[in-house]
Amino acid sequence: MSAIGSKQMAENKAVKPFVADSKDEVTSGSREPPGADELETRVKRLEDDMREIKGDLKALLQSSAEIKGKIDGLRSAFDFGRLTARVDALPTIGKLATMLGMATALIAILNNWASIKTIFLG
Repeated sequence: MSAIGSKQMAENKAVKPFVADSKDEVTSGSREPPGADELETRVKRLEDDMREIKGDLKALLQSSAEIKGKIDGLRSAFDFGRLTARVDALPTIGKLATMLGMATALIAILNNWASIKTIFLG
């Protein structure tokens, strides 16, 4: 162990090295090496946790696949751009007023065509 590591461990009593000292209390167990029963319990718990994590991961992958399928069915930005262009091309109040004025003028000219013809052609 380096001098820096020894100094840090001396400053922080909660950190223990991952080695067994002869002073450490040996857990009782019927198997060799000492503490193997506790190790097997910990490994079993880790294996169970990994099974649970794998199940959760499968569920997440399935959910993400469903979301991707829904996204693939949505319109693209290009489609929205075309839609925006079509909406912009719709007549506005000003355009409608201009069209109405032109239609009214055309109707007035057609209703008074005989009078207009005599004025200009004599």
